[in-house]
Amino acid sequence: MTYYSLGKQVLTGSQHVADAASVELAERIAAALNSDDAIDEAINQMTLFEPDRSPPLIKACRAYQASDQMICPCGKQWDVNDPDPPECNV
Repeated sequence: MTYYSLGKQVLTGSQHVADAASVELAERIAAALNSDDAIDEAINQMTLFEPDRSPPLIKACRAYQASDQMICPCGKQWDVNDPDPPECNV
């Protein structure tokens, strides 16, 4: 699966994956999703939320926060305040 950015959107094929705060961030997210080796580093470098308000990430999941949604490369999305987020398929 190949991810690419179009403006502030991240897409794969015709499927919308994420909205980013900037064109540059959308490009970085697409690049990270295309590189399994770089995804953890890229996500760790992206500050998408305030540290004192950050939701706990699922240990094995590579989800990232975009606005008020958590988005996982496996395709699942959920609200950042969801007390019972879905299990990751990655």
